[in-house]
Amino acid sequence: DSDRIRDALKDRILKHPRFRAVFRKEGNCVFWDSIPKDMVDMSYHFEVMDGKGTFDEEHVKSITSTLNSEEEWDATKPLWKVTLINNMKNGRSVLLCKLDHAIGDGVTMTSVLLSLA
Repeated sequence: DSDRIRDALKDRILKHPRFRAVFRKEGNCVFWDSIPKDMVDMSYHFEVMDGKGTFDEEHVKSITSTLNSEEEWDATKPLWKVTLINNMKNGRSVLLCKLDHAIGDGVTMTSVLLSLA
């Protein structure tokens, strides 16, 4: 269920400092600061959508496109979001992860995400 997934994300992903990192600007310089786990607002980072038993692959593509075209990141929060789409047409669920490249390259992020399984 979605509560178990949210709790697992919070427990596992927040072990990695890059998923707790926020920007701090001093003059012309930008720094990363790692915030405590309990300061990460999971309601911002984890969203649950109901596929209403009708969502199919085309709906997921549309949602993904919308998520990727959203406004710029809120730099006061870590640069990642996860969307869980439950109750798909095929009875399954989909987990979409949006990660800014600033927190890690593709190889690093793949290994981090695989560690969640």
